[in-house]
Amino acid sequence: MELILPTVDADTGTVSEVWDKLGFRETVGRAAQQRVWLKDQDLPGAHLVIQQTEALTAVDVNAGRAAFGLEGTVETVAVAVNVAAAVEVAAQLRLRDVGGLVMIDFIDMQKRKNRRAVELAFLESARADRAQVRNIPKHHAPPL
Repeated sequence: MELILPTVDADTGTVSEVWDKLGFRETVGRAAQQRVWLKDQDLPGAHLVIQQTEALTAVDVNAGRAAFGLEGTVETVAVAVNVAAAVEVAAQLRLRDVGGLVMIDFIDMQKRKNRRAVELAFLESARADRAQVRNIPKHHAPPL
């Protein structure tokens, strides 16, 4: 998807692309991809896989190399990746204008306080979205 928005630079009088200067091209380009890498440099290889269907949008959170590169327990790595992913998912949903049912498969965590931290990170990030956001944690979801 090639989007070009040429403008005239007021300082030099030359034609430039405002999308490149403001970083929009990279952001829009990421929205066109199914795999979105998390921006956090401390989480190498951590990414989202976003798949949209007619019925729902599924988001899978993957730790990638971050699971091996970070020091700490599996739980601390999962929390770090999940919090970063929660923020990025909210941004991607806004950017892609996704509505309807969205299922996010975060990395499993044992501690309730960590699950709550991820939930709050997502809800805080999604607050800016004009769409209504209702979160139903897995433990409240009906059995399949």
